Order: sequence, then C-alpha cells, then structure tokens
Amino acid sequence: MSLLAALYASARRNPAAPAFLTDDGPTSYESFLALIDTAERILRNHAIGRDDVVGISMAQSPLHCAAIMALARLGATSVPLHPELPRPLRRRIAAKFAVRTLIGDGDETGIDGVLRIELRGAAPDLDAAGLTPSEPEQDGGRGFRISLTSGTTGEAKGDRLTHDQMLDRIDKTMFGCDCDSASRLSPPDINSTMGLALVFGLLGLGGTVVLARSFRADDRLAAMRAHAVTHAFLSQWAATQMLDLLPEHGGALPALRHLRLVGGALSATTLAALRARATERLFLSYGLTELGPVSLATPDILARWPASTGKILPWVAVETVGDDGQALPAGQPGEIRVKVRGGPSAYWCDPLETARKFRDGWFHTGDLGRVGEDGLLFIEGRIDETINLGGYKINPLHVEDVLAGHPQVAQALAFAAADAGTPYLAAALVARTNRIDVADVARFAKRQLGWGAPRDYVILSEFARTPNGKPIRSAIVAAAMAARPSWVCPRV
Repeated sequence: MSLLAALYASARRNPAAPAFLTDDGPTSYESFLALIDTAERILRNHAIGRDDVVGISMAQSPLHCAAIMALARLGATSVPLHPELPRPLRRRIAAKFAVRTLIGDGDETGIDGVLRIELRGAAPDLDAAGLTPSEPEQDGGRGFRISLTSGTTGEAKGDRLTHDQMLDRIDKTMFGCDCDSASRLSPPDINSTMGLALVFGLLGLGGTVVLARSFRADDRLAAMRAHAVTHAFLSQWAATQMLDLLPEHGGALPALRHLRLVGGALSATTLAALRARATERLFLSYGLTELGPVSLATPDILARWPASTGKILPWVAVETVGDDGQALPAGQPGEIRVKVRGGPSAYWCDPLETARKFRDGWFHTGDLGRVGEDGLLFIEGRIDETINLGGYKINPLHVEDVLAGHPQVAQALAFAAADAGTPYLAAALVARTNRIDVADVARFAKRQLGWGAPRDYVILSEFARTPNGKPIRSAIVAAAMAARPSWVCPRV
C-alpha cells in the first residue's frame, strides 16, 4: 500500500478523528486530506510537477505535512530547509540540490534566485475533497525526499529517498513502537526523516500526532500533558531539558507509555531520573540519517546495560573495523560500519563523500564503539572528535558525561587547548543553577577522571545547537576561545 493510500484508508475508517492536535485546535483526517488537495492546487498553479526538487521552509504544522504529500502526489521531491538554519547554509543546500522553488508559511528569509510560494493561510476545502485518492499511485522508484544530515560533522549531506524507500523507512522507524489508532504521538522535528517517518507512520494507523508550539522543553511538556500523549520521541538534549521541569515524584505524564530517547546513550543517573519522573517505559535507539534505525534498547536492556544503545535490529548488520579497515572480533572497539537491507548506497549529488562513507557495501559511520557478544551495541564517541594530547587519546564524550553528572552542571563540552604550544584538556560548562562552583566541579572530575580531567574551565550562557538540538562543537569551542580571559584553572 502506498503512503497516500494508507492515509485515505485511515480517513475512511474515521474521517472525523483527529489526525493532528495543536494549539490551534484539532485537524481531522478529512480536513487533512482536503488540506493536501488545497496545497496541491496551489503548487500545480505554480507549475510544480514531476522531478522538480522543491525546498520546504515551514513551521511544525499539519500544513507542512500536507505540503510534503502534495509535492509527492505531483511527482516532485521535497528538501527540508529549516527556517532556523543560517541563511548561508540554506543557500548552499539549495544550490547543491538544484532547488528552484521554496515553499514557506511565514516571514522567514527567502533564498536569492529561488522562487518562493507562500502557503500561509491555505485552508482545506471540504466541499471539494473526497475520501478516495484523486491521483494514480506514484511510481515507487520516483524521488520522495532528500534526507539531510544535521551538518554537525561538516557540510550537510543528503540521501535521495524514493517512495518505496520512504515506506520502508517508515516501517523500520515504527518498529517496536506498539502504536495503534488510539496512540497520541509527540514526534521529533518533522524536518528530520525520523520525525517525518513517525508522523506518516502513525497517520497510516489512524492515530493522532501532537505538535507543540515550539521545541522548547516547557512548550513540548505542556502539549504532552494537555493532549495525553502516549508516545514521545526525545533527543538527549530535549530529555535533559524536560527532566528539570518534571516533579521528582513523577505523575506528570500519566498517559505516557513509551518514551523513546534518540541519538545515543545517556548516563545511568539521567536514565534513572527519567524513569522516576516521566515513565518506566523508557526506550533508547541509535540510528543514522542515511540508513535509519540501527539498534533499540528496551526498558529491560536499559535497566541492565544503561551504557548500551540496545540490540542490533534484525535487518541491520554491524561490524567494528580497525585503522586498517579490517573487521574486528566481537567486543573489540573500533569504527562502526553498518549495512541495511534496502537502504541508500550513495549521497545525492556528492560523489566525494559517497566514496568516503559508502564502501564495499558498508556505510562507515565515523562513530566509535563496540558490539558485544550478546548483540548489544555500545557507542563510545566519534573518530573526528577524539582529542589527542601528545599521543594520549581522550574520548570527550566520556569526560562530558562525567561533568554533566555534577548537580550544578546542565551541559558540558570538552576540547583541546594549548599553553605555550603544549596541548591540554579544557571544558565549557552551562550552569544548571544560578552559579557553578568551578572548584567543586574540578574536584568532582578529578576524582572520577584522574589525569584525564580538564585543567581549565569556562562558563557559557548556552551552547550553540542545530535546530534539532545537536551541539555544534566548532561553534561552542569558538565561543569558549573568545571568552578565554574568563577561564578558571582551579588548584585541585
């Protein structure tokens, strides 16, 4: 069944059921399909058609999702150009993927040389809409979406997902969710492929998508409480931000039965706090923009192996390789490479990165980790973030996890600095409370890390992040270096 056919099937089962819940009120399945029709008519009037590549720069809304489906029905491919992306990056992405048209719904800045189509104010016409697809089913091999990486490890790259590949990605992303027509889902950013797959996957089941006013922790939590969300997917950063707003005794989210943490492992302390304050039904997954979900940790796995990202999924093969590119025995750490049935085998419009990352049938992730003999996957950092101090290699993620375990520290980032040409370890901190006792943090780090503890510390008001919450290490280090006169070197 095609994605469009699944949406129409849900609408026929219960046309008045809410497909979306937002601050503006509910959008029924019937209204959502009518909204797709409206968006399609507007786009067709602007001569959007088969094989066009069209950027989308819109808020998280039913109209955003309708625009994606309208483009798919016209045979065009959509590219997410998040409104919060820096203007130069939006321009480079548009040029790289030959975007000639941009769909918007607000006042965000356009892109020079790119036609802008305004959808703000578009409304469903229920009199003109029906509950049967008006278009023939799409060619499964035609482009549906350019799936963009976050860009935190370099310039954003993109996979071209066909209609068939998007359906496959939806099935794999929904694995283990235990969703049905009664489910209410709070998804991640729908500019991400995972967020989009969850939205359309749930709509295909007849469930309800809950979209918050913003991705601020207080807005997201308010929407989850007001609309009795049963399933929520949160990044590490979003989870830690929300944790501070939840009462210690729990009970704030009584309807929540599945909280999925995405993007890598959290500390055992943070996991325990989330169980106590949010839900015991805590899951964690590791995945790749390029290939989709790779591993899944259930509540039982997290309770026994909190540092793990779970069992490798049935359709995924994972190996670690050494510096020579040869596979390592189980349990031995190295670079993780992944192979997924039916996944993309190249980046779109990027032969150099394709040759570097897609090799011999494997995708080389750049992540460091190991695979246990029991099939559990452990992610332990990134190759390009390893800090080399005169031959001693330090994993900054381990240092950051330790620092973030101090009660006064909300966020931490370790980086290399130099004194008269001699490298040493420093750390940037964001306070959880009004102030940080840096000497106490330094003693805390020294007890756990020994010689691997940072020498100098700098306090920043916030960390630069991508729109989906990933820290931009280069920007954070630049901000720390700019504040060097305020660095503290505690004697511990």
